[in-house]
Amino acid sequence: NNIRNLLVATDIEIMDHAGDSLRNSRGHAWMLVNRFFRLLSSYCRETREVQFYADKLSITSTYLYKLCRKNFQLSPKELIDRQTVTEIKTYLVNTDMSVKHIASELNFEDVSYMCRYFRRQTGMSPMDYRAFSKRQVLAE
Repeated sequence: NNIRNLLVATDIEIMDHAGDSLRNSRGHAWMLVNRFFRLLSSYCRETREVQFYADKLSITSTYLYKLCRKNFQLSPKELIDRQTVTEIKTYLVNTDMSVKHIASELNFEDVSYMCRYFRRQTGMSPMDYRAFSKRQVLAE
């Protein structure tokens, strides 16, 4: 996810500084996909609803689904979930914040829902992931 975000950010920078010919060659669909990733990085802590992102892009959720499937072979919801899990992992590995505080930061209804969400996505609890990542660092 972090590599994908880096590549998208790099592409955005290139497109921002590119001439009109390069911008036009990519087309409207690619511009929408880039905007989706920008929105995702900005709002993933606030909302995980596909309709929110589609509305921000002024397109239907069905069209957003088609764009994501065509370009990434994943649904927008899967991309949102991956970004959200990446955010949770970042907090778990790089901070000493409690799981409850992380759930609050990422606007989960409650800590138990975030724990179930994280386990469903990763196969382990947030605390198990934190312990696992600390063991990995010590092993290196």
